[in-house]
Amino acid sequence: MRRSKIIKDIVQNNKSVSTALQEFLVITHELDNKELNRWIRNELTGYNSEDELPSYRKNLPNTILYSGQNGLTNVNNLPLPIQYFGESKEQIVNLNFMDSCIGEIENAIENTKDCNMGRNLTMFAGIISKNTNNQITCFNIFMKFGNNAFEYILSNVRVKIIDSLLLLEKKFGILDELYFEEDKMIPDKTDKVNKQINSIIFSDGARY
Repeated sequence: MRRSKIIKDIVQNNKSVSTALQEFLVITHELDNKELNRWIRNELTGYNSEDELPSYRKNLPNTILYSGQNGLTNVNNLPLPIQYFGESKEQIVNLNFMDSCIGEIENAIENTKDCNMGRNLTMFAGIISKNTNNQITCFNIFMKFGNNAFEYILSNVRVKIIDSLLLLEKKFGILDELYFEEDKMIPDKTDKVNKQINSIIFSDGARY
């Protein structure tokens, strides 16, 4: 079976995930799927505080770094064990998410050395000092996300797009023109397709 070029390009990494999302937005426009549309737009523009983040954007691999003093020694960007946060560990876990748009995440991977994506945790400096009996004084605390976190998000979004496009190709034919033939847009058919796509996109239970 001949595959749509958009699917082959994504699988072969010939186009970015952000570009694939834009094309996916155009292809699915006629489905009038509000949940899907919002997910695509959130991935393209970033999530705001009112949006429920997908699970693949939470609990990401990270490193907590601090700069300051350890005893009499000045330190810079050293790892800080999470147990030093004591009872505030749950707050740290709740701050472990990424709401940036896909484009920013892709740029972060390309510019690893200059990337500084993460969470400023300096507000916990007093707690660290208390929990270490003033052994550690933090001037700056930062939860830093690395390439493994970025790749995890991108791979999740990429797979969801591919699975959805494979379904659309099966139901509507080759997708190279980025639209569906009008005679194939039967209401009962599109309703069923929308449910199947939403099952793919929101398999983690997130809804908007």
